[in-house]
Amino acid sequence: MIYLDTAAVVKLVRQEAYSSDLVSWLNDHDDAPLAAAFAEPTLRSLTWRTGIRNPARR
Repeated sequence: MIYLDTAAVVKLVRQEAYSSDLVSWLNDHDDAPLAAAFAEPTLRSLTWRTGIRNPARR
């Protein structure tokens, strides 16, 4: 199991320092990532503040 804290999840949503390194590392491992329960509200807040929108939810 791979545990991702909120900072790591944000790196997957928004390009930041080491985002590409994290993606590469995750691609090299077969385990399914697990995020913290509080990652969802944090990501909702981030997307609202930055204007990132989910194209599937129009």
